[in-house]
Amino acid sequence: MSKKSQKSLFAWCIRTLAVSLVPTLILVSCATNDGDSTAPTVSSTLGGSTIVGTNNLTITFSEDVTGVSGNEEDGTCDSTKTIKLTNYAGTCYGMTILVVDNVYTINPKTDLISGNYTLTLGSGIKDASGNALSESTISFTVEDAKTTIT
Repeated sequence: MSKKSQKSLFAWCIRTLAVSLVPTLILVSCATNDGDSTAPTVSSTLGGSTIVGTNNLTITFSEDVTGVSGNEEDGTCDSTKTIKLTNYAGTCYGMTILVVDNVYTINPKTDLISGNYTLTLGSGIKDASGNALSESTISFTVEDAKTTIT
């Protein structure tokens, strides 16, 4: 094979390789980076407030998130859950969580009694791009429903 044929074959191989790899590289680039590097945030009017022990708790995320879960029963906090509702003694409360758009309503399985509580939101909560929420805590006080209503 002459040097000219070898150069031609080499050039053909490079062009073919380039044409086949460029679309693949573009697809991989688009699939792994949608340009969103902003972590989700959470807001709530709950922080620092005093509520009735029969109230639900509402939090709003700045964007769609995944990975939201809470204890199913009262007792010890499950470390795999991303939302923890604890009282002053560190007891975790079971909850059901209702989601409408980016608003999450947390309904404790047991009515909360008078005292101080903390709602902890963990970094396992992420947006569609995989950006994790910075762990957040919201502290609030509960007044006994019976003494508040009468």
